[in-house]
Amino acid sequence: LGEGPDAFLARRSRQFRRSLLRSERDAREAGITIEDASADKSPELYRRIQDVEVRGWKGLGAVGISEGAMHDFYEGMMPRLQNRAAQRVLFARHEGRDVAYIFGGMLHGCYRGLQFSYDDAYRKLGLGNLLQLEQIRRLCAESAQTYDLGTFMDYKLRWADRAQETVTLL
Repeated sequence: LGEGPDAFLARRSRQFRRSLLRSERDAREAGITIEDASADKSPELYRRIQDVEVRGWKGLGAVGISEGAMHDFYEGMMPRLQNRAAQRVLFARHEGRDVAYIFGGMLHGCYRGLQFSYDDAYRKLGLGNLLQLEQIRRLCAESAQTYDLGTFMDYKLRWADRAQETVTLL
């Protein structure tokens, strides 16, 4: 991210950049706005994330962070990020309602993406990509150097410059 959002985007495919621009245009025409909730330290913030999560494909399929160990893990992590002013949270909103979110945390110039999701009723707008792009722009504005996308998944290849394998030893 250190070279800025334009340099980051220049390393993506032409088709992917076009898709991102289309998502931005479609969202703007639909009346979608983006709210930065990074400074919010209230417990309500995680409830807002959960409200979107249960309406997304992960929540509907019971594979997201709306229940079980993943829910508890992130519920415990949010206050820690908040206390260090390390959380970065954006919401996409439509007509006063949260319809998508993205959140992660900062440490020494590295942003670690944690989760994002969107209301399944808004699938056609590409809100996941829209929020990823907006998060990158904001991270570049605060001089973040890297974006760690976390665990490997095929869709992340479009966003990544390289894959890095890590090993945990106990």
